[in-house]
Amino acid sequence: MNSPVRIPLLSINSPRGDRSLHEELFRALSENERPTLFIDEFRQPCPTENVADFLVELCDGNDCRGLFHWAGGQRLSRFQIGNQLLDHFGLPRLNIDQATLAKNPRFSKRPPDLTFDTSTLQGRLKTRPTSFTDHLDSLIVPKQFRDWYHSL
Repeated sequence: MNSPVRIPLLSINSPRGDRSLHEELFRALSENERPTLFIDEFRQPCPTENVADFLVELCDGNDCRGLFHWAGGQRLSRFQIGNQLLDHFGLPRLNIDQATLAKNPRFSKRPPDLTFDTSTLQGRLKTRPTSFTDHLDSLIVPKQFRDWYHSL
């Protein structure tokens, strides 16, 4: 069976602590940067474990053929994602700035909405999309930023 699968922005505690959304945020903040996140750029972040569960179930049968989209259970702007991460780790929301894609020519060609329609899979799989909010508790402070974090 060949079934192409499109997946979203992934969220995980990466082995080196430098690839995931929260890890990039920690790097920027620890270097006294103020990340600018868009209020009109939407994603559905998803934990890698949820994608893996979905793929295993898809491969195990259910006669699923075709092009499939898998994504997290919440449509969030980059700015909302950043705020949820800051809240989760107890960091002030003042640490990030908001902007719009339309007012940033450098990013004007970026698609503003990369959310996926997962409705073709509803009722066909036991695995359900995980919300970003539910996934936050599994995220940890990356090792290389722990001293900085605990010094705040």
